[in-house]
Amino acid sequence: MRFLDQAIEENLFEESDEVLRVGRWNDLEAVSTTVPVYVFGAGEGTEYLLKKSGTHFKIAGVVDNDKTKWNKKLIDYIDSDIYGDLIISPPETLKKTGGNCALVITSIRYCDEIFEQLKEYHIKYVYSLLHMEANRRIEEGCDHEEGRTDEKVEFARECSLKPIKANKIILARDGLAGHGKQIFKRLSELDLDIDLVWVKEKENSEEIPGVRTIIQSDWKTYIEELETAHIWIFGDMIPEYAIKRPEQIYIHVKHWASITLKSFYFHLKRHLETKSIYDYYRHNSDAMDYCMVGSDFDEETCRTGFDFDGEFVRVGSPRSDVLFEEGVKAKVYERLGINQGIHTLLYAPTFRSKNPTSLIGRMGDVDLDFEMLKSTLEKRYGGEWMILLRIHPDVALESRKVKKLKCVMDVSSYPDSEELVAATDILISDYSSIMFEPAFVMKPVFLYAPDVDSYIGNDRDLLLDYYSLPFSVSKSNEELNNVIEKFDEKQYIENVDVFLKKYGVNEDGNASERASRFILSLLDGRKGK
Repeated sequence: MRFLDQAIEENLFEESDEVLRVGRWNDLEAVSTTVPVYVFGAGEGTEYLLKKSGTHFKIAGVVDNDKTKWNKKLIDYIDSDIYGDLIISPPETLKKTGGNCALVITSIRYCDEIFEQLKEYHIKYVYSLLHMEANRRIEEGCDHEEGRTDEKVEFARECSLKPIKANKIILARDGLAGHGKQIFKRLSELDLDIDLVWVKEKENSEEIPGVRTIIQSDWKTYIEELETAHIWIFGDMIPEYAIKRPEQIYIHVKHWASITLKSFYFHLKRHLETKSIYDYYRHNSDAMDYCMVGSDFDEETCRTGFDFDGEFVRVGSPRSDVLFEEGVKAKVYERLGINQGIHTLLYAPTFRSKNPTSLIGRMGDVDLDFEMLKSTLEKRYGGEWMILLRIHPDVALESRKVKKLKCVMDVSSYPDSEELVAATDILISDYSSIMFEPAFVMKPVFLYAPDVDSYIGNDRDLLLDYYSLPFSVSKSNEELNNVIEKFDEKQYIENVDVFLKKYGVNEDGNASERASRFILSLLDGRKGK
């Protein structure tokens, strides 16, 4: 578990007794003799917990915030011979215990948030896998590397001896973007003899005809499919245990469009000071054969950000193709239950870093005055308006902290951010590179950044001068609403057009077609075993 190792290595956990009552394995085992033990989380952390604890204590149940996992067996998400038949339940199930139980939080990213969520349940004993494992390693003098997934590494080695299937393409870690999803949609439409395998981080209702899907937590299936695929397509970094053979081709499609604002990967010097992070970045970049980009600027920044001197393929932004499609708004509105006559604004702020060297994020303060904003939108544009709130996927669970009004709908769990951009009329963001995509089709974009002075250079360095962007920057609600009231659409379109031409961005809705044709040329010209 890379995040567990990193969190322990960087000492990213709180020591306060207010957060966790006990943080040691022995204490949990002792308490388990007096009260039932429940687990919060049905993922890799729980698998680690069960393998580490063995039969030292009995698990009474498993709960999770992910609705798609409810009423399904734990074995669908982890490899467990002991508790695989347990049914995953909603967190509200814990209320039935009256607080007389012990609960182990196995999530690494959301430990603090889950603890806050559980306060109303008054659970007698709350533990954290992160705290328990950190304390164990400190007390026993263990090296943090012990926590790495040795079993997965060994299984990957076994699978890497199997024949490569020349017609198999695998898509994984594409959740933050959708470049790969759009490419797979196009490939499936071509009706060719290609085995398309889509690895999803979690189950949802979306399927692509002709595409096989597996869940990332089914790690044995995932590894075997990966190690026997001819072409790998990843929107984020490959797993640290992945073994790429010379006959295989790795195409990186990144998780932003044809231009990005924030520095990333090898730009982040503070991240590189942590050996485990540096090694993870290096493992990914060394495996890359091609990187798909959408502009001169995109290629330049990816060359330095990935420290990659291989071949760049100029295709555009496949995920942005959806902006040019008909019927997306109707599809999204129907799924969200919004009346087709209502106008919508998407508010999509990015996350903040937990500390300067961390890969783990946190949600920034959301102090947008939603009522004032709604009133201004109706005054400026007319009609009825609704605000869609989308917290960054890395910290989406924290959206529960935001006080919701009738005019606000939380869409943080919506699986495709690009469909939301395509469906809404206006975007407000802060530093997220999602800001550029509505501009591809000249939709209004406003930046609300009250913490801009502390964010730039402290939280993240930027690749562009923030104030050179073609979007108005506001530091207060009053300033934002004033900018919207006085918005000059004609001048805005001129500014955006100049900006996109300056950086060589030219989206036309056909990026996934170009990407697919390139991939097909690789299948034709470079067969696997």
